[in-house]
Amino acid sequence: MERGSRHAKILECVISEYIRTLEPIGSEQLKSLIGMDASSATIRNHLKSLMEEGLLVQAHASGGRMPSISAMQAFWSSKLGSMDNTKVGASHSLEEATREYQISATVRFYEPNRLKNVINVDDRFIIAEFEHGEILLNGSSDMYHFLQEFIGYDILGIKEAAKSFGVIEIMSKIEKFLAQKTSKAQVFNPEALLLLAQSDAYWAQNFLGKFMNGYILFQTPDGLYFENIVPVGFAAFKVEAKIEDKNAQMLCVGRLSCDFGGFLTYINQ
Repeated sequence: MERGSRHAKILECVISEYIRTLEPIGSEQLKSLIGMDASSATIRNHLKSLMEEGLLVQAHASGGRMPSISAMQAFWSSKLGSMDNTKVGASHSLEEATREYQISATVRFYEPNRLKNVINVDDRFIIAEFEHGEILLNGSSDMYHFLQEFIGYDILGIKEAAKSFGVIEIMSKIEKFLAQKTSKAQVFNPEALLLLAQSDAYWAQNFLGKFMNGYILFQTPDGLYFENIVPVGFAAFKVEAKIEDKNAQMLCVGRLSCDFGGFLTYINQ
C-alpha cells in the first residue's frame, strides 16, 4: 500500500473511531482497528505526519490523537457535500434519530408549486401564475423575460435563481408568498440547539431564535455549512426531504463529532 493511501486510511480510521467513541485514539489501538500490515512505529510516523499537516491534534504529549476541525470538515464534505433528496420513513423515526445522535432537525412541509405562465400587462405589471396561486410584480421587460426562462420550475428553485442573479423583487415577493402558503417550521430535538446556544453567546443572540422559528431554514439554500449559520466546530446541512411521502425542507445541525452518517441511515429506515 502506497504512503498516500495509507495516510488516507489512517486518517479516516481515526475520524470514524473518534465519531464513535469521542475519545482520542492511540497508535496501538489504531493498529488493531485498521487491519493494515504495518508496524506500530510506522503508524506512529503516519500519525506524526498527519499532525504536522494539521489534520490531527493531540491534547497531551502522551495522549492519543483526535481529528482537527479542518479534517472533520473535509471528512463531512466528502460524505455530505453532494447529498440527494433525503427520504424519512416516519416522523417518529426523525424524532428518535435526532435524540439518539444529538442532532437538531428543523422541518417545514410544503407543496411543490411550479410556474405555469407569465403575463406581461403593458409593462405596467407582471402576473406570475403558479400551480397554486399567483404573484403580482412591477412590470418590466427584463423581469418578464427572466421569469419566462423558469416556466415549469418549482417556486423554490426560482427564488434561489432570483437571489443568485440579484432580482430582489422576485425573491422578496416569493418569500412573502411562501410564508403564507407553507406550514410552520417544526424543530426536532430543540435541546441540541439550546446546548449550542449555551456554548456560544454570539450565536445564541443572533441565530437561536431564527433557527427555532424556521427563518434560517427558509432563507438558507440547500447545502453543507461549517460557518455563517453555525459556530466553528459545528456543521449544518439543508436538503429537500420526503417525510411520510410529504415534501419538506430539512435543516440539520450538530457538532462535527456527531455521526451524521448514522443519523441519515436511521431516518431512512
